[in-house]
Amino acid sequence: MFNRIEMRLSGSGGQGVILAAIIFADAALADGLNAIQTQSYGPEARGGASKSEVIISKDEIKYPKVVKNDILLSLTQKSYDKYVASLDKDGILVVDESVNVNEDVPYKIYKLPILATAEEKIGTHMVANIVSVGVLYALLGDGVIAYDTMVKSVSDRVPPATIDKNIKAFEEGIKLIRGWYLMNNNTDLINLIKSKYYKFSKGQKQIAQFIIEHYDKAAFMTAAKIGETVDVSESTVVRFASTIGFSGFPDLQKALQVLIKNKLTTVQRIGLDEDGEDADKLHKKIIRNEMNNLRYLMEDIDIQALEKATDLILNANKVYILGLRTSSTLANYLGFYLDVILDNVKVLNNTGVNSLYEEIIKIKESDVLIVISFPRYSSMTIDATKFVKEHNAKIIAITDTEASPFHNIADVSLLAKSNIVSFVDSLVVPMCMINNLIINIGLHEKEEILGYYERLEQLWDNHSIYQND
Repeated sequence: MFNRIEMRLSGSGGQGVILAAIIFADAALADGLNAIQTQSYGPEARGGASKSEVIISKDEIKYPKVVKNDILLSLTQKSYDKYVASLDKDGILVVDESVNVNEDVPYKIYKLPILATAEEKIGTHMVANIVSVGVLYALLGDGVIAYDTMVKSVSDRVPPATIDKNIKAFEEGIKLIRGWYLMNNNTDLINLIKSKYYKFSKGQKQIAQFIIEHYDKAAFMTAAKIGETVDVSESTVVRFASTIGFSGFPDLQKALQVLIKNKLTTVQRIGLDEDGEDADKLHKKIIRNEMNNLRYLMEDIDIQALEKATDLILNANKVYILGLRTSSTLANYLGFYLDVILDNVKVLNNTGVNSLYEEIIKIKESDVLIVISFPRYSSMTIDATKFVKEHNAKIIAITDTEASPFHNIADVSLLAKSNIVSFVDSLVVPMCMINNLIINIGLHEKEEILGYYERLEQLWDNHSIYQND
């Protein structure tokens, strides 16, 4: 349980690490904790390695400087090289992805695209410090400082005209940690819980045991339902998620879902259906799940990613589309409509390994591959995509989450969340994302589409393709 945390935030002069530390100190004081913040100026000014420190404690702080460096943030190589030796062996290192680090160390390393996120998601490198605040807040968990308090602290310390932009930067920082956990912790999540078992309280041990033994069901249960099942309070379940490193229960639940989506057999998927005896409940549950997933897409759709994917397709010499197994339905659908708009589209043959590689070997650097894949991810699709990546063609991934094996390979990812409620793979949300992509491309090629359909309608009429009243 939290009692005291000592953080050193470092970067180059002008990156705002001092403001980031002040925001944490303000928030801690507002939540009734003790906090002290110090900083360095002078020769470590703009361009050099600068630092700011903040100590947050439930008890009185008797010395203002960091002694046991629990968390080190380094946004530049210079700052990492200068301050990494001060990090406690049980501490946490957070660095920008551009920093080269020694990974043969005892502490935990989070290497994240902090600077790139500021530029690409917010449109300016000036908010990299606030993205960092979101990252550090997510690592601390809401058991240290309340979320609303942090948001107010950010709002109070930035120029009024930039409040919305900075709040978004804070949220993007939180998402970076969520994405990191999804990509790195899932395969070891059960082992992580086992390794911390001896530190848990009695109630937390009951939760841990239930997740270890029934992770396939726990992934789709609410915190209240898990609490009811193991006879603990809902708040104990929420605190358990924070104890093992998640920013809250939803992120633990998401991590479990991503873990099992890759592992569940069809038989296990059928077993997820608790209401199998009640057809009415089952069908409403399926529809409700689709509605929730569509609502999530509507609220979180990445328009910038959609525009980037559109530009890559429109500027490509040739567009290839790959989707195997159930994703082949989506690939053929996308291929049908892109073929109406463009004259350079090819849906790849999915009849076997040999025929697939005979086609992808033709892909050049000037081409684009649109790969469509959802859990359980096809090994053949992964291998083929890596092959294309090695040949420097651009890749657009239409997949489910940041944890997808295609997310890191792709130049741009269009994410369409799809939860499991039965043994059937749902294509509703992926289809909606594909429709958005088709329409976005169509908006750029409107005149060509109108001309094409005018000629086609004439052809249909001449040959009585459709029945006319």
